[in-house]
Amino acid sequence: MTDVLLRAPTTLIWDDRLPDGDKPTIDELNASLLRLNEMRATEINISGPFARSKIAWKLATYQHGLLHWIIALVDGTALAWNARSTLSALLSVRAFMETLAVFAELERQVAGLLAEEDLGGLDALAQQGMFASRDEEWIKEFPKTKAITS
Repeated sequence: MTDVLLRAPTTLIWDDRLPDGDKPTIDELNASLLRLNEMRATEINISGPFARSKIAWKLATYQHGLLHWIIALVDGTALAWNARSTLSALLSVRAFMETLAVFAELERQVAGLLAEEDLGGLDALAQQGMFASRDEEWIKEFPKTKAITS
């Protein structure tokens, strides 16, 4: 198997639309993006703790799917911002914030289910997160995959 190389995300460029005081914030955002990018996995191997727990493997797979999505959204935001397409940048940022909320909710639910030692709940959470759908035909055949909102 060949290693998958992921393209580095585009970083934000400070420009005259922002005050000078925002330069450190832009630098911090870019540094955070690059750190997150280094954490992305291209595959979650069933070894180590994942060989002992299918639930842990599912949750890690879901987590990394969200991480890839977050990085793609920030990349799109930077591309739009750097091209001076402010509206597109704002729309991408909105999607990014919504995805961050999903990530935060995942973390909250996982912490609660771990505290309760609810393995069935953890498995259901991972399953729902990875395979949820709004496709009506699919849901007719597999009703447990219906996407839900909290």
